[in-house]
Amino acid sequence: MQPQSPTHIHTDEKRLRQILLNLLSNAVRYTDAGEVALTVACQHNEDNTDAQIRFAVSDTGVGLTQDEIERIFEPFEQAVAHDNENQGLGLGLSISRRLARLLGGGIQVESSPGVGSRFWLDLPCVCDKDIDSSGEDVVLSHPVAAERTDDADAAHVLAPAAETLAHLETLARLGDMVGIEAFVHDLAATQPQYQPFAEQVTALARNFDDRAICALITALRHTPPS
Repeated sequence: MQPQSPTHIHTDEKRLRQILLNLLSNAVRYTDAGEVALTVACQHNEDNTDAQIRFAVSDTGVGLTQDEIERIFEPFEQAVAHDNENQGLGLGLSISRRLARLLGGGIQVESSPGVGSRFWLDLPCVCDKDIDSSGEDVVLSHPVAAERTDDADAAHVLAPAAETLAHLETLARLGDMVGIEAFVHDLAATQPQYQPFAEQVTALARNFDDRAICALITALRHTPPS
């Protein structure tokens, strides 16, 4: 952490953690030797009221080709590390980019094969020295709005089989939004009558709202069949 970095930030902790864990897990997975580093830096404007905070994850791993870089953020796409055909690259990066946008920021990457990669998350924020007397805090300027899911939402969709709902609930409790998106995508492709259900779950997964997914599943279990 650089000296000018804030001691505290106020943000959606769950979503920020998900983004950073995804970037770090990918870096560790493809770095057999060398190092993986997470750095945090904050750049202020001239009047010191607004700032941009950058979380950067760098590694000395296998690196990416330009073609892989262009594909890793696409939904349901996996680039395959060019020297490791048994592992997919980029799981969760599409979700992470969406979460970054919900927080008002973005994710970018630079990489070279055989040299390593650097992913960074930039988030705009405003500074507030009055939040914590021990030092400067940073408040992210784009909070994520909570979504409401109840019986009224469930009334408009056809519920899949109980075992399907149970599997989705397990994925939601694990926080596996990538797995949820892929699962409901396949469900709708093979059983089109569940397309409205898949679209609703996908929207919640893209907002990383595991509690709303579980609430929807609970409501569907108690909704009489039409």
